[in-house]
Amino acid sequence: MTKQKETVKALTDAEIDALLGLDKEKIEKTMLKRRKNNLLLTDEERQSLLENYSINADECGSTSELLALIDQALRKVGDDENYSELSYIAERLDERRYYEEENK
Repeated sequence: MTKQKETVKALTDAEIDALLGLDKEKIEKTMLKRRKNNLLLTDEERQSLLENYSINADECGSTSELLALIDQALRKVGDDENYSELSYIAERLDERRYYEEENK
């Protein structure tokens, strides 16, 4: 009986990601990041607020200030379903604010 040598191939990061079904770009966009103004936002949230609703989160000094701007925008549009994403972002920000303040 002869022994066969098995060749072990080292996988690249890209091959591992493909096997696991990871999308690094999607992960990067949805990861919470602390911004220069100390707000915790994902790239998706920041981009959506600016592009879709003309709310520049970078100019806000606190999560409360950003939530006030979002609330102002939501009051203008009423129950318009096109703004459900904005409501969703507001809910997430409010929850983050709650946990940030509770842990202090």
